[in-house]
Amino acid sequence: MEHKRLGWVDGLRGLAVFLVVLGHLYKGFPLIFPFCTLIAMPMFYFLAGYVFHEGKPLGAFLKGLFFRLYVPYLIFSLLPLKSMLLLLNGDLSGLVEYWKDFFSGRIFWFLPSFLVTQMLFYLLSRLEANRLVLLAAGGVCFALGVAAADVPWMDIWCVNTALTGMLYMCMGAVLKKSSRGIPLREIAAAGVIYLGALLLCILRYPGGAMDFHLVDYDNPFLFLVLTVSELWICVGIAQRLHWPMAAAPWQVLGRETLVVYLTHSWVQYGLSIVFTSVMPINGQLFFRSIVYCILTCTVSMCISLGIGYVCPELVGKKRR
Repeated sequence: MEHKRLGWVDGLRGLAVFLVVLGHLYKGFPLIFPFCTLIAMPMFYFLAGYVFHEGKPLGAFLKGLFFRLYVPYLIFSLLPLKSMLLLLNGDLSGLVEYWKDFFSGRIFWFLPSFLVTQMLFYLLSRLEANRLVLLAAGGVCFALGVAAADVPWMDIWCVNTALTGMLYMCMGAVLKKSSRGIPLREIAAAGVIYLGALLLCILRYPGGAMDFHLVDYDNPFLFLVLTVSELWICVGIAQRLHWPMAAAPWQVLGRETLVVYLTHSWVQYGLSIVFTSVMPINGQLFFRSIVYCILTCTVSMCISLGIGYVCPELVGKKRR
């Protein structure tokens, strides 16, 4: 069955992609992280929970995950090509290390982690559909993920990160089940909470660690308050926007999330070669990072659209 796309969901995905790329490019003002890149990764999980379709048979669900996430992971990690190059160079130890990184999910960590979160959420949704239970289960998963941050085997397929992502996926599902938009009073309350938590973060942990991927938080509770309140503000505002034609690029970027996320580092490298003499990448300059971020997203989006038109199966899409 064809499900209708929601403009605000695609728009927020596009914003999250932009912030992910910007977070990789800009290394200057340390407080930029809690201002804008804090919610980039949690947003993907939140929106995945919101658009999650319950009731699928297990076989169909696993098949969908395999083609939508694992096949692109296999292709864009360039496993066959890199393996062949390492063999030709006689670098057997390098080959073994690369295969270990691939099968442990350290290459493009987001895909293995996101895949694990989806499987955990599928099991949870089959067991319990009550909103309070979903939120409680998400909170328990978040606590387990933080507690297991330094457990070596939990880094395999980023299971610890997947556990923390469960909370945001559960939040998205709960909002969908409530069948309502976020009221203005809740947006305003979230804004007050966010500003207070942000001020505390600036005073207490200036430039502190808040890394979703590594589950590295100076203060997990403060990180959670900042992230949840900012998510609530962004989603509440996005639901109220009409998403006119001027916002179409954000929606297209949101629909091409996967390939943009996978290819942006290659595109950045190519752009840095092209613009070396004119405008080389400098992670300390915010304006230059913004320009490179826009160029990276645009080029990656065009690559994604081209692949989706010629061979959509490579990016986990169905041929129309």
